[in-house]
Amino acid sequence: YGAVAQNFGQACSLEARFIDNGDGTITDRWTGLMWEKLSDDLGIHDKDDGYAWASGNPLKILALNATAFAGYADWRLPTFDELVELVDLTTTEPTTYSAFNSNCSLFCTVLSCSCTLSQNDTSSIYWTADTYVVDANEALAIRFRTGEWVPSDKRNTWVVRAVRNATVTPTPTPAP
Repeated sequence: YGAVAQNFGQACSLEARFIDNGDGTITDRWTGLMWEKLSDDLGIHDKDDGYAWASGNPLKILALNATAFAGYADWRLPTFDELVELVDLTTTEPTTYSAFNSNCSLFCTVLSCSCTLSQNDTSSIYWTADTYVVDANEALAIRFRTGEWVPSDKRNTWVVRAVRNATVTPTPTPAP
């Protein structure tokens, strides 16, 4: 995805990269992926909820698909390469783009905010679908407080941000 983003990035401004779909999802026009927004409302999308890795299919993914969240039933854990595309090392705490961390306040929903972590978070670790090649009992995860990747025991409970493939028609910006 990095190469796709690099090439498409020349034709699409950063401001137009992420589109809030108004249904609790954000579409990344660089990668063609649709991401679940996270909230602070104590519901299934709450940024503070942790899930065990469970064969790459945490209970949250099963629930999103069973309820056809935002009209889709093909949600999944992102791969490492997909999730790392949301890391923005030019920002701090969280190291992600504003589309994934805006208007986050207590009891906000995915229709009114987009959360990644709060001031009280100590880890903000997000699962990927990829098993760590050095130890099959661990999976790769990304710590959005710092932007670093970490291997983590699959029995740990970390945050899940679901993703799905989306069909996107890029709208390039005109050449100067």
